[in-house]
Amino acid sequence: MSQLLTGHGSFGHYLLRIGKREDESCPHCDCDADTAEHTLGACPAWDDARTRLVNKIGPNPEEEGSLLTLRFVVGRILDSEENWAAFSHFAATVVKTKEEAERNRDRLPPSPHPPTDSSG
Repeated sequence: MSQLLTGHGSFGHYLLRIGKREDESCPHCDCDADTAEHTLGACPAWDDARTRLVNKIGPNPEEEGSLLTLRFVVGRILDSEENWAAFSHFAATVVKTKEEAERNRDRLPPSPHPPTDSSG
């Protein structure tokens, strides 16, 4: 939960900032910026988990399409233990998957550089 609430974790934006990635794009969709807000409210990779969360905590009445925002979710998880548990489950599921994907990317060999033509 703390990774989603703080934005410090397996998010392209954060990983770029600490020098672990060369860009901040989302590896799960074609978004240019993978942030905690993107993960929580927009990334299609998490649509099923997000739908389950919305079914528990309710939709965000201030956002078209019921996009979740951190501000809305924090308010809702403070309302009840059930909402807290639903967000905790969402966060654990999504962050675990994002971390696993990041570890898998780290294991890939670096892409080979094209050979240079030394003939002149």
